Amino acid sequence: MQRYWPYDGSTFEFLTGENEVVDQIILPEIADLLPERLFKYRARYTSSTSAPWSVSKPEYGKEARTLAEALKGELAITDSGWEGWTLIQRFEARAISRSGDKVSLTLRAGSAGASIDRIYLSQVDPAAGSEPFDSVDYRATMQDTAFGPPLVIPPAPLNQTNTLTMPAILYTLDHTKPLLIAIDFSATPVSEIMYRDVPPNVANAYYKEQAPLQPGEEPEARKTDRDGYTPWPAVIAFIERIDVG
Repeated sequence: MQRYWPYDGSTFEFLTGENEVVDQIILPEIADLLPERLFKYRARYTSSTSAPWSVSKPEYGKEARTLAEALKGELAITDSGWEGWTLIQRFEARAISRSGDKVSLTLRAGSAGASIDRIYLSQVDPAAGSEPFDSVDYRATMQDTAFGPPLVIPPAPLNQTNTLTMPAILYTLDHTKPLLIAIDFSATPVSEIMYRDVPPNVANAYYKEQAPLQPGEEPEARKTDRDGYTPWPAVIAFIERIDVG
């Protein structure tokens, strides 16, 4: 892979896997670059030194823009027993510092680790009579076992925790409106999360134990119209950082 920076015409070549996607900004090496910078990429197979590039010149490559930090704060308090439960994390309007059309999350699990079946992003339904954890129809999938295995954050050594940064997804985030992140934790294995206290005008959470699905019923994280949730006020849980581009 070759990275080209139009600002100064510099290039940098590096090896990458076949399944890493440039146009969604999920190459690990991009994370170390300056935020909000436009780069262009081209690729070729390394099985032969004479293999052609995907485009003839670096400046014709696929455009990719790095993300910028929109929310960050260390999660230092442990909460266990999340296996088989759903967490709805609500960020109030302007708690996230910027808008954009790509979003990445960094999650922090406790030392026992965590297993996640689904993660969905959406705005809060503003309709009269809606609950504060109800979603609009426009939702984005970050993780769903309908398309692959559960997302696992492995256990960490005693008194330590692990983070996992999710690949960026396409989602139009408007930071002037409340954001919901709905997370279904797997029934097994054990899931342990970290959280921090914040003012209630920044973020609040809601949780519910998952029940057996009835015929035609969607899992909790996929739903728009929800009920039966317990408020967990003035916290940010499991989501340590949000990057937006």
